[in-house]
Amino acid sequence: MMVRVENQTIIGKKMNRGIYAITVIGESLSGEKNLVLILEIIRNCGKNVIGENKKMHYVVSDIHNDYQKFCELLKVIEFSKEDKLFILGDLFDRSDYNPNPVDLYFKVMELGDNCSMIRGNHDEWLATYILKYYQMPEWKRRKTEPYQYNAFRCLTRRLVEVDVQNLAKKNSTWPLQLSIQVNNEKYLFAHAMTSAPEHIEDTCFYLMGNEMNTEYLCNGVEGYISICGHRNTVNHKIWKNEKGNLIMCDCGCGFIDGKLGCLCLERRLDLHVK
Repeated sequence: MMVRVENQTIIGKKMNRGIYAITVIGESLSGEKNLVLILEIIRNCGKNVIGENKKMHYVVSDIHNDYQKFCELLKVIEFSKEDKLFILGDLFDRSDYNPNPVDLYFKVMELGDNCSMIRGNHDEWLATYILKYYQMPEWKRRKTEPYQYNAFRCLTRRLVEVDVQNLAKKNSTWPLQLSIQVNNEKYLFAHAMTSAPEHIEDTCFYLMGNEMNTEYLCNGVEGYISICGHRNTVNHKIWKNEKGNLIMCDCGCGFIDGKLGCLCLERRLDLHVK
C-alpha cells in the first residue's frame, strides 16, 4: 500500500498478517506530519502497524454449495480468530459443477462465534423440505416430489438421517436480519431486503425482497448501511447505490461464470473470488 503526501512517499509493505514495514522516501517531515501519514496507512490498511491484528468484519452472501470458493476467500482475506464473518444466506443449493454442501456447512460451523449466519430463501426451502420429508413414513417418502435443487441429494449421500435433520434444525434458527455497528457506522444485514429494526416485516420480506422498489434501491433504510444478497449483480460485481447506504453482494457464486463477492467493512474494500 502506498500513500503519496507532499514530496514524500510512504510505503506500507505487508510482511505478514497484521505487520507492515513502513518506508519513508523523500524529505523528512516533522514528527506530527509523520504521525498523520502513519495514521493514514493504518486507516487504509485496517491494521495496526505495531504488529497487532485489528478485528476485521467481512460480509459475504450466496455461496451456494461452493466450498472451494469459500475456502479460497478465507485464504485471500487471511481470516483469523480475531475476525468476524457474516454470511447473508443461501449457503445451499446450486453449484452443479462442483457442489459440496457438506464440507461447506461444517467449515462454517467450525468458525464458531467468528461467523454469523443469516437465513436465505434457499436455506429456508431446504430446511422445510428436510423436516417435512423425515416426518413422513418410509412408503410416503418414496412417493414425494424430489427436492428441486441438489443440496438434499448431496447431503443424504454423505450424512446419516439424524445429521441431516440437525442441519435443517440449525438452519431454521438463523436470523432473518442482524444489526451491528462498526467504527460508528450502523449496518443492517439481511438476505434480500432490510427494514428499520423497529419495523418488523414478515419472513418473505427478508428472504425474497418482493416489495423492493425504486425508493428502497435509491434510499435504503435511513440511518443505516444495508447489505443484502439474493439478486445477482450486474457483471458479477458488488453494487452500491449513489447514497452508499445500500450494497448488494450476490456476485453469482453457484453459476459457472459467477464470483464470490466479499466486503471488508473496515477497509471499505470489495473482493471477488472467481
